Amino acid sequence: MRYDKILYEFNIEGNEIVCNYVGSNYNNKYMRMEAVKRLRHTDNFRYNKVIIGKNELKLIGNDVKIVFNNFERFNKSNILNKYFKKTMKLVKKSIVLNQMSRFKDMTLSNISLEHKRAIAGIMTTTLLLTGSHMTKVDDLNIYFDEVTMDDDKSDTVKDIDTSNIVGENDNKVTIDENRVSSIEEEIHNQMKKSNESMINQDVNVVSGDIRLNLENISNGPKSRNVLDNYKDIIDFYSKKWGLSSNLVSSILTQESGGYNANLMQVEFNTWKDQIITAYNFNDNCYQSIVLTDDPSRYKNNIMCISRSEFLNPKTNISIGSIILAYSLKAFDYNIPLAITAYNFGVGNVNKVLNATSYGTGKSIDELIHDTSNLEFLKYRNIIKVGDPKYFEHVMQYVENYKDGITAFNKENETLYRINADYEDSK
Repeated sequence: MRYDKILYEFNIEGNEIVCNYVGSNYNNKYMRMEAVKRLRHTDNFRYNKVIIGKNELKLIGNDVKIVFNNFERFNKSNILNKYFKKTMKLVKKSIVLNQMSRFKDMTLSNISLEHKRAIAGIMTTTLLLTGSHMTKVDDLNIYFDEVTMDDDKSDTVKDIDTSNIVGENDNKVTIDENRVSSIEEEIHNQMKKSNESMINQDVNVVSGDIRLNLENISNGPKSRNVLDNYKDIIDFYSKKWGLSSNLVSSILTQESGGYNANLMQVEFNTWKDQIITAYNFNDNCYQSIVLTDDPSRYKNNIMCISRSEFLNPKTNISIGSIILAYSLKAFDYNIPLAITAYNFGVGNVNKVLNATSYGTGKSIDELIHDTSNLEFLKYRNIIKVGDPKYFEHVMQYVENYKDGITAFNKENETLYRINADYEDSK
């Protein structure tokens, strides 16, 4: 058999990367690190066309063809973002252009709520793929999968010509960032309007505005490290416990920057044998967990976490999110107080509230239910443990802060949001 193009076919077999390297006179198979070497090598090639199927990605150049089978597994494992980074950036930007061309002429006012959710899901996932790190809407897992927009019609991302954003004579991947940025912004604005209309139909929204005299540094190296390595986990568990992903990621960034096995810096001994209950939005039920050295003490309906399990990234981020949800409930979903309590502890924040009430003449109830009131920050110095400026240190890492930071209270079906402005905001 004669091959017109050199073929690199990548797959994941078991937990190992495999590369079949096929030419006119050879057919070689590489495993593990040898396959990774070929993947890194192909990142330097120039491609003219991207073909995206339900679970397959193809890239075609003049003399080479790359195929990724089981593409969803590659996506979830973050392998391509690590070893195929330059080309994946091009693919993601191409998807933005492709999706925008499909939706820019569509009005959202005259279609059903179900279709609004589908559109919002596509737009949100598009932003996810381009590095905007937004939370997915519903369960539309569009890893280049088919999305039905009409009862009788379906639309699939298929062949994408990358020539419009690749320089004619440039062998490196180049992107018209200005064009992509304007398209991303338009997608984001449409998605936000659609999302807000859905929220207003389904739940109550309590919102507060705060002004912070600090710089937002969510594009810094610590945030990048966290999102590059743990973004998918953060997205999953923040949604599971009713929190916006930018809230969880900013706390993780402040706590460890992703450089410590105890990512959320939860003190095992402090929480040991304390049962914590929070609402699990994925399973639609309340769930109780406990950190313990002796699981035999607890009933089967309580999830026991051992010291060894505690340092698993998924478990650690989930536990940190549950503790944050616990702090939110303690302060009636006042997000600034809950963030402070993650570091100070609920008891110490209550002491700060007492001092604030005494100093300002306002009741504790008034302070808790006015999320725009940050007067409590002036009275934190009465507490001699923790980080005295923990709230500010967390807030400087909040990504996509213009979308707000949110937490959902299942008991009263209310979404709580704070909108933050920074000193470098325009």
